[in-house]
Amino acid sequence: MCNIVSPCFNGRGGTALTLSLDIISKRRVVIRSLGLKFLWDPGSELIVLSDPKNRNSLETCYVLPNGDEFPRQQVLNHLLEDGCVLQRESLIQGSLLGYSLSSMPPEFRYGKIVGVEMVLLDTSGHAHRQELLAMVFRDPASSVKASRKKSGLIRVA
Repeated sequence: MCNIVSPCFNGRGGTALTLSLDIISKRRVVIRSLGLKFLWDPGSELIVLSDPKNRNSLETCYVLPNGDEFPRQQVLNHLLEDGCVLQRESLIQGSLLGYSLSSMPPEFRYGKIVGVEMVLLDTSGHAHRQELLAMVFRDPASSVKASRKKSGLIRVA
C-alpha cells in the first residue's frame, strides 16, 4: 500500500471521501472488514459505501451523499468486503468511497492535505493499518459560511 493524495469533498450533511489507490498484498490475506477514519477526528469511523448491487442488481454506480457517481468497476469497496482474498503479490487498483456525518473543521481550506487512516482487518484478527493523504476540495463560500459565529438571532461576521 502507498500514501496518496486524493480529493475530500465537503458534501451536504457531512464530508465525502474518495481515495484512489493501489493495494499490493505482501502475503495471502483474507479480509474481514475495512475501516476508514479522518485523523483529525480519531473517534469517528467513516461510513464505507456498500455495494450498489446489494440494493438493486441493476445498479452500476456508487453514489456519494453529495451526488457524485462512480462506476462500480472503478471502486474497491465491494472487493474489500468480508471474505475478500488478497493473494500474495496481487495488485488491485481503484477508489475507496466513504463519508462522515460530521463536517470538516472550518480551518481546512481548499488544497489542505489531511490524514486518513485505512484499516483492513483480516480473519486472523490482524489489523493492517495504513495512513493515507487526502486533499480538501471545498467551495470557498462554504468555509466563510461555516466560520461565522452565531449568537441567538444576531449573526456576527
